[in-house]
Amino acid sequence: MAQEIVTILDYLFPDDEDVSFYAGSVLTNTANFRGRDILSPDYRGSSLFGRLHSELMKEYLEVPGDEEKHFFRSQKMVYDHFNDQSFNYSGPVSMGKSFVMQTFIRNQVMADEGCNFAILVPAKALINEVTSELTKALKGFFTEKDYRIVTSAGAVVLKDYHHFIFSMRPERMAYLLTLYSNMPLDYIFIDEAHKISSKDSRSAFYYSVVEKLSARQTKPKFIFDSPNIPNR
Repeated sequence: MAQEIVTILDYLFPDDEDVSFYAGSVLTNTANFRGRDILSPDYRGSSLFGRLHSELMKEYLEVPGDEEKHFFRSQKMVYDHFNDQSFNYSGPVSMGKSFVMQTFIRNQVMADEGCNFAILVPAKALINEVTSELTKALKGFFTEKDYRIVTSAGAVVLKDYHHFIFSMRPERMAYLLTLYSNMPLDYIFIDEAHKISSKDSRSAFYYSVVEKLSARQTKPKFIFDSPNIPNR
């Protein structure tokens, strides 16, 4: 609420120094450094301790591989759990879940980990969206690190040796795991994971994918993300 108030005040009084100072204070205390750099780039806290804490927090929230950008606290918490064997989280659209996932994948690719990734989405339209966003995030690293984005189990590139990022609906992923049962997979991101328990035909494919991968000797890391939903 405080962030909304100072944003409105800045819009109404863009040249007011007091508004700028309070905007800087609010955005610093909520660790919204991206917002602070826009509304109050010259802000300096009134106490030495406050300025020191701000700089330490800003450094802690730096986006790995892009120190000019900063996570929100919730984004940082999620990012730090992506290497857990399994991790389940929920958050609003404004949280930027896609940005955190893309950042993690990009850094794994740049670190030459040689990992394969899968992103399961519930709708066909989201496949193109995910593919487009990943292409932008990885830029020229596809060729350099020998990665291919695959959206179909019948893709020709699967017959050759590459590193892969699969962007698919669950039924396509289940079919791919039938065709290529030994395909290595290190991370699987399941978007809108609350739909796994939906009463429709697609739910069975989610369970099939999870069951097949869980039965492997070397299991991938499972990351489930959902919107904010009631616990009932």
